[in-house]
Amino acid sequence: MSTSIRESILSAMATRLGASRLPYRADMATSVIINDEGEEAQLLDYATCEATMTIRVESLSSVLTAESRATAENRLLSALISTAIGTDRTLSSKCDDIVYSGGGPLLTEDPTIYVGAYASFAIRYRYDAGNPYTLTVY
Repeated sequence: MSTSIRESILSAMATRLGASRLPYRADMATSVIINDEGEEAQLLDYATCEATMTIRVESLSSVLTAESRATAENRLLSALISTAIGTDRTLSSKCDDIVYSGGGPLLTEDPTIYVGAYASFAIRYRYDAGNPYTLTVY
């Protein structure tokens, strides 16, 4: 079976971020995880559907002794935003746009060892109405 446009976008974003789409594991000291949070869609005309999916990206890292917890969290958040959006907001024409929509620090079980940050993104893309496997091209 072929891959849907949505799955293609999520896979490309995971590759761009070096992220896993699996839940955190206890042995993951440094990691980036993508959580798929659903989407909204609307019919633009009789043949085109435009969808906006929301993803949440989380980054967990060991605390560096030379920086404060807040500085480390801000460093992780900045890295998530700049890497996710990058210089190509279309993921090689897989989507129309990637927009940062919010983020902040993650609370970790042991803040003296790990820090974390999350960022949410809205990713807008189009497909032929009724066929999420076919990218609409204007």
